[in-house]
Amino acid sequence: MADDVAEEFKNEILGVLHPGHEAVMELDPEYFSALKNYYSTWTISRKESAIFRATKEFVITGILLTQGKMNGARVHIRRGLLAGATPRETFEAITAAAIPGGVPVVWHGAAMLKEEMEDLGIAYDERYDGPESLSG
Repeated sequence: MADDVAEEFKNEILGVLHPGHEAVMELDPEYFSALKNYYSTWTISRKESAIFRATKEFVITGILLTQGKMNGARVHIRRGLLAGATPRETFEAITAAAIPGGVPVVWHGAAMLKEEMEDLGIAYDERYDGPESLSG
């Protein structure tokens, strides 16, 4: 059962894990299972959601950047791109987060975005269309 929950979670989060996800899976699988339902099944990956997955990733990214949580921000930037956002859309979301968060949000977010673009091999106005993509 724990392996099934972990595999479902990895699918819901597009295979982009934070070290904390893996730690909680190992430390307390029952707690992880309950948390997974809120975090991914009913929020990020919710079926028939009123807003697009990439939009959710923008919101989460912006909040994490303004809080200085750079590891989490990078995870959600990548997930947004995997969910079909263009780097241009992602950058505009990052710049909007700088209004409450300050200009360092742009510097950090832009650097992370460039690295993810290079890693995924996409240009500024392109959508990722690789094996992990949700689009299509």
